Amino acid sequence: MQISSTLQQKPEVCVFVVQVHAKGLKFGIYEDFGNYTCAGYPGILGYLETDAETFASWNVDYVKLDGCYSHPRDMDRGQIVRT
Repeated sequence: MQISSTLQQKPEVCVFVVQVHAKGLKFGIYEDFGNYTCAGYPGILGYLETDAETFASWNVDYVKLDGCYSHPRDMDRGQIVRT
């Protein structure tokens, strides 16, 4: 199962983000542009738009995006997501 398929099923994350923002802090999350994260968990390839929409719905302030297991040519292309 891809980690991205479970992201939308985590309402507790929204509650946590609200609590973080209530303290005047910003909330960030980590992903990897490749097939896998640097630690070997599933990356975002094929889920970029879904993850971006999910993070926006959670009011995530910052996304750290690594490039482990990805080709630099793919990272240069990226994808524009309009909200």
